[in-house]
Amino acid sequence: MVGHEVRNVLTTMTYALETVYSKVKPQFADRVRKTKTEIREQINLLVFLAHNDDIITNPDWQLDETSVGLQGDIIAPMVDMMRAFAGHKGITISYENFIRQGIPKFRLDKHRMDQVFYNLLSNAVKYAHYYSEIRIVYRGVLPLPGPTDQEPHLGYVFAVLDQGIGILEDEVERVFGLFERGSRASMQCFEGQGKGLTVAQQIMRKHGGEVWFGNVGGDETMTEVCLGIPIERALGRRTGNV
Repeated sequence: MVGHEVRNVLTTMTYALETVYSKVKPQFADRVRKTKTEIREQINLLVFLAHNDDIITNPDWQLDETSVGLQGDIIAPMVDMMRAFAGHKGITISYENFIRQGIPKFRLDKHRMDQVFYNLLSNAVKYAHYYSEIRIVYRGVLPLPGPTDQEPHLGYVFAVLDQGIGILEDEVERVFGLFERGSRASMQCFEGQGKGLTVAQQIMRKHGGEVWFGNVGGDETMTEVCLGIPIERALGRRTGNV
């Protein structure tokens, strides 16, 4: 797998960086420490981009499920990592206390769910306005999108909210296609390959869940990307709407 091979190379680079850092003279320590942090950020970015390609090029990939606490195991570490990127635009990222709200642990593939939140947050940072806010919130146990001729499927619904360029209502389905991007992103020359939403949706559907747009920010003030985890994957008590 491409992602695995890339990770091995980048891990070697990280070890080499640590070796160099240990030999730096004290007067240069702060500068090298900052450089080391920036390099690690780029390494993480490359690893996640490589994992996107793994999903796209390997249609037979499978889930490796384990007990996962969404806040402690996935969201908190991912937000910490993304804050470094967001800081360059003066963007703040926050999330609700899901543990206090009684959200249970889930049976998920942690590695793949990391990828989902990385893709959604990196998109939010990319398209959000400077000095704005990105929030991750819990919407409740709600019906997940699906065929209208089937009984509604309930799931724990979370949303990533950003204040940015928004997306046109007639594009909300198309942008989940591979290499597809919103017209505003293309016109304003934002970099991107049109893979992130495709991969996030494939991962959530593999879990029996879904990713979709809620409020699409037609007035360019708020975009809401929702993800739903089916209630069958909860490992504790079910929590209702909040």
